[in-house]
Amino acid sequence: MAYRATPNVTTGYSPFFLLHGREMTLPSNEELNAKVGSTDQNIKQRIDNLKTSLKQAYKAVNEASRKSRQRNKRHYERRAKSCSFANGDYVYLHNPTRKPGLSRKLHKYWVGPYKVTAKISEVNYEILGENDRRQVVHINRLKPAHGYCAPESKARPTEKERARRHAKNNLSESEQTDINP
Repeated sequence: MAYRATPNVTTGYSPFFLLHGREMTLPSNEELNAKVGSTDQNIKQRIDNLKTSLKQAYKAVNEASRKSRQRNKRHYERRAKSCSFANGDYVYLHNPTRKPGLSRKLHKYWVGPYKVTAKISEVNYEILGENDRRQVVHINRLKPAHGYCAPESKARPTEKERARRHAKNNLSESEQTDINP
């Protein structure tokens, strides 16, 4: 009850007022008396007053919310670092979830590396993980994998490559130096 009656810092209005168009009447001994009925004219006037007060409140709340979002955006951008990734870059993915029962102390928060395959938008990237699993993630969850060299492809060698390796392995040391000076 206290939360519903307390004005919000950002909007300046209580949640009860924004819902009902009037401030909450808290129980007291004097207000427990029976209310006297009202006429149709009073009801119509009360509804008109309610509409105007709610319109003004909603307009003020929208303006206050807009200012609050702008203030929060400025505050966030003070410390934000801009970065972008190109297709083929390797990145680590921040994964704060851990299995229940395991120690937080030994948990790896950055997993990967993953390969960036596409830029979906300014802040979303598609990455390719283990088992060729693709996922779209926000840029705030990525960091570059500096100095990471991609593992060689695990593709099977062609028939020509296998024949060349077989021939190279069967040659003596002096014959190999003749081929590869």
